[in-house]
Amino acid sequence: MIYFRGPYHRQEFSFPDSVIYYMIKNPISPKIYEKLIQCCKYFFSKNPIIVIPLLKFDQNGSGWEVVRNGIPTKINITNVPNKLWITNALHVYDNEDITNETPMIMNLASSIIPKFYKCDVTKLSLTKQNIFFNEYLMLALNVKDLAFVDVIVKNLDGTLTSVEKLVEGASKLKIFGLVTEAFHSLPSTKTFEKLLKLPHFFTLENFVWAGISEGFDIAKFYKYVKKSNTQTKFYLCFFDPLSDEYQNLLESIIDEIIETEKHEYQPPFINYAGMNHEKCEKIESIHNFHK
Repeated sequence: MIYFRGPYHRQEFSFPDSVIYYMIKNPISPKIYEKLIQCCKYFFSKNPIIVIPLLKFDQNGSGWEVVRNGIPTKINITNVPNKLWITNALHVYDNEDITNETPMIMNLASSIIPKFYKCDVTKLSLTKQNIFFNEYLMLALNVKDLAFVDVIVKNLDGTLTSVEKLVEGASKLKIFGLVTEAFHSLPSTKTFEKLLKLPHFFTLENFVWAGISEGFDIAKFYKYVKKSNTQTKFYLCFFDPLSDEYQNLLESIIDEIIETEKHEYQPPFINYAGMNHEKCEKIESIHNFHK
């Protein structure tokens, strides 16, 4: 909680009131805002914002924590009257195992969004959260590194948001990681075609999707990877159930990648439930060490 003690005096500025008001209400960066409130508490009193580099929810019982210079400090989000400006990262659970999947826990990320003044995070990590697509757009505006584990993103009509819309909504993405149950992510045969139409899809460094069903056009995807000379490292993991026909298709692609002596393309990692362990290790090695 931030508050001021002691007497104060009316401020006299050399700029017109309209200019001062604009400066207060429209800080162009968190650094400038913090300098303003450090030089004069009047600015904070007129537009109280707490600048937070990293906000995370710690499952070990600490609850919400603010992290500055590597030092975590507890914060009672529900009692904070000020708006929050998150600048670097937002983590909810951050790859922890979750046993308490109550509605309150699964809506943590969604519940704090109304408290945001701005969200400029470049790293967004959520686990077992339910959010709406319009909330996602606010969180992902400047995100470069995204990691979602069992996150359900819904449109306002209640339908699930597609993977291609998630990628489209985060135009600065460099690393995309999605791990989800198969019934949460049902790609259509047009999913990859739609991804290819996104300009920033070609600049991704890593694209991880674990939990794909056989609706994904793996043949078209593999054809693209071989011909495009893309440097994106793809990691695709398919969950059950898969038809024998689709599983055979995956096997043929995996065998081709393993048997190719020199790859003129960035070989993707492809895995499915029940895949031969030796093949899995080989293709993972090829994927990880290819240059």
